[in-house]
Amino acid sequence: MALPSLDKTWRFQVNNFVPSDTGGTTDTDDFNNATRRMLFGIKEALIGNGSWTDSTGGAAAAPTTNWTVPLSSGIVTGAPAGDNWAGITDLRNEDSTANLRSWIVFHNTALAIYLLIDCVGFNGNYGSAMTFYIAQTAFTGGTGTARPTSTDEILVRNGFDSGTANTAGWWGKGNNQNNANNCVWHVMRSTDGECTRVVINQDRANLGFWIFDKPKDPVTGWTNPHVAITYQNSNSDTSESMTSAIWHDTNPLRSNHPAGSAMFLYMCTEGFSTSIVTDSFTAGRNQIDGSYPLSEIGLVSITATVQGRHGRLFDIWYGPITANNKAVPSDNAKTFWQFGEFVFPWNTTTALME
Repeated sequence: MALPSLDKTWRFQVNNFVPSDTGGTTDTDDFNNATRRMLFGIKEALIGNGSWTDSTGGAAAAPTTNWTVPLSSGIVTGAPAGDNWAGITDLRNEDSTANLRSWIVFHNTALAIYLLIDCVGFNGNYGSAMTFYIAQTAFTGGTGTARPTSTDEILVRNGFDSGTANTAGWWGKGNNQNNANNCVWHVMRSTDGECTRVVINQDRANLGFWIFDKPKDPVTGWTNPHVAITYQNSNSDTSESMTSAIWHDTNPLRSNHPAGSAMFLYMCTEGFSTSIVTDSFTAGRNQIDGSYPLSEIGLVSITATVQGRHGRLFDIWYGPITANNKAVPSDNAKTFWQFGEFVFPWNTTTALME
């Protein structure tokens, strides 16, 4: 089948290798240095720093519209105004004695949302837990021991669930800060600032996936359309986070309900019987032309009073799991790459996985 045309122009910071490093912790709740370097690198990419490439792999300017940091708490640099994450030593997960922890608020004018990452750990070796919120109204307040709040904030991912670390909120290698493996992070952003995707790999598994997007063709009446999710599948090094079963069945994206509360949207696609179309063929291939199918991703809400198909996602497709971690098509062009069952625009390089 012919490859799809892109709606957006993309910029890439990919194949960012972070070696294992268990140092830097203050107690068993704290980040290790490997997790610190990963999170600090992603922060720098969101605000437009670092080296970027375009879809040909050539050097390029950063996206035109970047995330900014109006508030943050850095352990060394302080809190709360501006970007206080000056280096990895500013990143600390909650300390069980003093409750010192880092947090950071991002603002994206193209999406008209705020994102809060709260580095809230759990006493008992859960040093990589983080909680994510989005809001349309600015976060205010916040200290070195308490996160800021917003009047319309929505919980995107809980890293501290009823006193037990939520496995989908752990980052780095699973739940124990002493266990650190090599990891690789990839950031893909549209130049207009409307789409941000992050993929995190360890041990050749797609361990983490973040998406903050403006939908394509949103329905009339959806005020300020946007979707957001961050996810890590359990505390295992090798658990796959990017399968269609997770995203079209059990793990909806979040958005602000037009009436002001949370709306949950599933990533739907073509299908028949009980399977999506990309999972339904022998070895995932079309048996006439041998191609791998790419299936567009829609957004369906099952939230009461706002149910229905509400739009699509730009420049991302479901592909067959048999093509996991491969270029699409499997040639030397490498203009698309598949992580798990998701196919992304790519920059012609070979994706590092560990």
